[in-house]
Amino acid sequence: MCLMACGPVAKSIPIQPVRSAQRVAANPELFRKAQSFIAKWDDRERALNRSSGVLTLLPLDSNSPLIAWYPESREHQYGRRSILFDLRRAASFLAFMRPDLPALRAGDLSDSDGSTPSDRLGLRHPRGTHVQGYFADVSYPGFAQDPATHPELTPASLDRVDLEGTAWVLYSLFESDSVETILTAYRAPLLALITEEYERGVVPYEGVARFQNNLMQDDSLNHGGHLHINTAEKSGLSGSPQGDVYRCRHAYPDHSQGVPTTVWLTHPC
Repeated sequence: MCLMACGPVAKSIPIQPVRSAQRVAANPELFRKAQSFIAKWDDRERALNRSSGVLTLLPLDSNSPLIAWYPESREHQYGRRSILFDLRRAASFLAFMRPDLPALRAGDLSDSDGSTPSDRLGLRHPRGTHVQGYFADVSYPGFAQDPATHPELTPASLDRVDLEGTAWVLYSLFESDSVETILTAYRAPLLALITEEYERGVVPYEGVARFQNNLMQDDSLNHGGHLHINTAEKSGLSGSPQGDVYRCRHAYPDHSQGVPTTVWLTHPC
């Protein structure tokens, strides 16, 4: 799951996070508008996305503000329909919630034949990972430099990660049932941030529950520099509304037994 370490090496250039003054403060009304926007995006994207389960090159077009991490990435960005949909949706959701941030950057998925991405230097990730189009790497948002010009840039430390922007990317990804786990080196601060958004009345509790259950701490394999997404062979949001955990299930915190637990209730979609 190494992304930049296995790519071309260039002179390191200092990078600065987006200043906090530029951030768009999240509030229930903004979140409601974002949900309405992304529901319309879902319908439009489903109408355009009728491919089968074969591997497809990740579309980078005007329907989603998503770009390749660096030019070489395009050789390794073949994925299943569900993960392509989820990545493009997360990029669009981020752009609505944080229009001040640069576009989300996609790294490696799989090679066109479904194998672990490799180049002239060998495997770009541990053997057996990033296979069959079910896995993807994406950037931590918040950096203004052009990745095509400076492909070596990764955050690599918490103070260079825009946690708020990252949380909205994760929130969108976790709305899909096809997304199983996401690896990061910053689980604790991201969980604290989404919990705060819940306590402020911005997001529903199921967002917190998915972060608690499906966001995994991993300090190895450069996950201080990028997120790694693991998906399953499910339709997720790319299939029908019935695949959306947020539309069909609601989570509630339960403290009745003295130990905090989560209760999931299913409702009609």
